[in-house]
Amino acid sequence: MSWLRRRSPVPSPARSTWEALPVADQAACLDTLQSHWVDALTIIRKTGSALKAKPTSDDVNGVCNYVQKMVLLLLEEGRNGEMHGPMLDYFMTENILDEILAWSSYTGKNINKMKLEQLHIFELLISELQHSVLVHKAILRPLTKLLQVCGERSPVDVEKALVCVLNQICMCLSQYTALLDFFFTPSADNQASKFLVFSVLIQFMHRDGTIGDQARNSLLHCMVLSARFDCIAQYITANSNFCPVLATGLSGLYSVLPRKLADLPEDWHELRDEDKEQIPELKTFIDSLWFCNAVAEVAHPLVRDQLIDYVYHGFLLCVLGPALCQSSTDEVVMTTAYLKLFISTITDKSLMRAFLRFFLGEKVEETLIIDTVVSRINHPGQLCLVSLSLIHSLLDLNCEEVMLHLVFRYNTRNVLGI
Repeated sequence: MSWLRRRSPVPSPARSTWEALPVADQAACLDTLQSHWVDALTIIRKTGSALKAKPTSDDVNGVCNYVQKMVLLLLEEGRNGEMHGPMLDYFMTENILDEILAWSSYTGKNINKMKLEQLHIFELLISELQHSVLVHKAILRPLTKLLQVCGERSPVDVEKALVCVLNQICMCLSQYTALLDFFFTPSADNQASKFLVFSVLIQFMHRDGTIGDQARNSLLHCMVLSARFDCIAQYITANSNFCPVLATGLSGLYSVLPRKLADLPEDWHELRDEDKEQIPELKTFIDSLWFCNAVAEVAHPLVRDQLIDYVYHGFLLCVLGPALCQSSTDEVVMTTAYLKLFISTITDKSLMRAFLRFFLGEKVEETLIIDTVVSRINHPGQLCLVSLSLIHSLLDLNCEEVMLHLVFRYNTRNVLGI
């Protein structure tokens, strides 16, 4: 769970227009909520179909204003100990969220504003009323439809709000696993299983910044669930592209790393933590490698093994192997320095074994990769230094196979007089 520990919570998007309202008695609040909905519904009925006039910006702002006030009344009801009080009951009986979602499809240029407002509604409902609100069909049905709609090409601000809501759902799922009955559909009658929350998140896992952090954090909650429920692990490996996207994403992120650093001192031999802050591409790559490492640590063995297989064949063999044998010395120096940093980053034993198998068992141009690295100790300058630094990191692993290959086999030769 090291990924979860090393990530501080990411704040939710700011909503300056959503301010707490004072609450009088319950009956008055219910009357107020009903009045707001009547006003909003008047606008919706006047404009909400293909045969009627398109909603104007004023119409959209009016509906949003009324709905915001209604949601704030709902939150106050929840804070007063009524998790399913008369206002929430009215909210669901009138299918208010379904009505808003259906109407938003007619809002034209304002559709992204409506997506954002609806996501903020769900964000508030889940954060304040928590998991209890997710079991109601009148909440779950429009939420599921909205996740599908927003997962298809949306502006960054909508994506940020979408990932925030998905993160909240994943945290609820990890704490209250009974909710899986509402969000995960197992395979039946030759139909593949479905896990919408997970499938929408996959597209964001290689993003940088807040979106990427929250997406990876959310996916890691799903990995923990996979370790507890075989059906989730089978879905991830058989019905999702999570493992190939994660592994091939490493290849894509590696391809944009600098191939040479300017003005390096003559004794330079490794990349340090501060270099990650100065090289944004490197930080993004290390974040994804850390995520691979975290998945391997907490996921079901089925998921872990599939991921490592994709990393091995899609990244190590196809990308790093050829990169270690380029004709440009500068590029080989950087590749070696990257590898040293990668080895220092990994903590999961299974993922580390894959890297060691790559070093000790694979050949490039008929020579074992580890022997190629050792041979470069005889080269002058930085190629020698980075190779020694990589070898030092491998020895620090205290791995029997590494010691046998780098140390003991030479001692054996000396003893035998070879």
